[in-house]
Amino acid sequence: MASESQRQRAEALIRKYLDGTATPDERAEVESGYLQYHDRQSAGYERPNLVDAKRRLDRRLHRYIRSPRVLPRVAVAAAVLLAVCSAAFYLYKAVEPASRTTESRYGGDVQPGGEGAMLTLSDGRQIPIDDQPDSLITRDLGIAISKTAGGELTYAAASGTGASAGHNTLSTARGQTYRVRLPDGSIVRLNAGSSLSYPLSFGSAGPRVVSVAGEAFFDVAHDADRPFVVNIAGQQVEVLGTEFNVYAYPEVGEARTTLLSGRVRVSAAGTTAELAPGEEAVLAGDNLHKQPANLGDALAWINGDFNFEAEEIEDIMPKLARWYDIDVTYQGDRPTARFYGKVSRRKPLSDVLHVLESAGGVHFKITGKEVTVMQ
Repeated sequence: MASESQRQRAEALIRKYLDGTATPDERAEVESGYLQYHDRQSAGYERPNLVDAKRRLDRRLHRYIRSPRVLPRVAVAAAVLLAVCSAAFYLYKAVEPASRTTESRYGGDVQPGGEGAMLTLSDGRQIPIDDQPDSLITRDLGIAISKTAGGELTYAAASGTGASAGHNTLSTARGQTYRVRLPDGSIVRLNAGSSLSYPLSFGSAGPRVVSVAGEAFFDVAHDADRPFVVNIAGQQVEVLGTEFNVYAYPEVGEARTTLLSGRVRVSAAGTTAELAPGEEAVLAGDNLHKQPANLGDALAWINGDFNFEAEEIEDIMPKLARWYDIDVTYQGDRPTARFYGKVSRRKPLSDVLHVLESAGGVHFKITGKEVTVMQ
């Protein structure tokens, strides 16, 4: 049983974690303790109880995310989370925080990805954005394209320039993310291994149409006269002004549209689903349906995290492969343990593997840019 001083320290750490003031090392300590706990039990805090409490809390937060009473409800929810996680943390804090020794543990290391993208112009020319200065990059059919110091691509038409039929494509490789402010003011963030195709000018009438592959988060500028339409993986997402995430990597086998605010209409295979905040539409084959969304999971990458919700290692490794630009192989039987928790995407790969390994049931080896997964 933990001492009173250990309990107080655990509670202080988790309070800092919840309010966003924890240091990277403190976050790693909390995450390691939480993940390690999921496969153990004691003092009535058995794994199913902890997971069930967390899921109930997630649903409560999502249900009231746009409620006028959201602040007191979030305060109550945070208090519940603090009580549950504190018990798990101080009862089962048996592993040290991830440290620099993890590199020698796995035989190597890989640094996290960062900002970068390739811009393809209307004439087919390609410009690596990360190699460009923070200023005007080029002009395409009279449209000025610039890179800001904040890591954003912007478009500005010269005076007198009319609508253009030209299109640009912004693509991120594995290990890259980037943000673009479209000609209408809408902001799109691309996750690793994704692309966005869009017109140089949307014109003054008709829908604003873009196409996406991979994963992207949209903050759409409101315009009641010009609906915003996203084409992705055999479906259309139509909005007026809203925030939502689309997820449709080819290897995943399904497409998800998750709504944070506003309203959207998703159409595919002759079926339409209208979403309210906190809902998502899932397209698997020709089957389109909507369901309550796990916003923490869908938006984790926007907040710089990986979020694992009862995921097996074969679900987790493709996410790591896209962000760290690694190849993954398996040795022996595939691990079947399920993992719960949140890990920062800003850490070196060895730190993330250490947190997963601390939960039990899996081991890793790093050889250059290849990671071997073992039981």
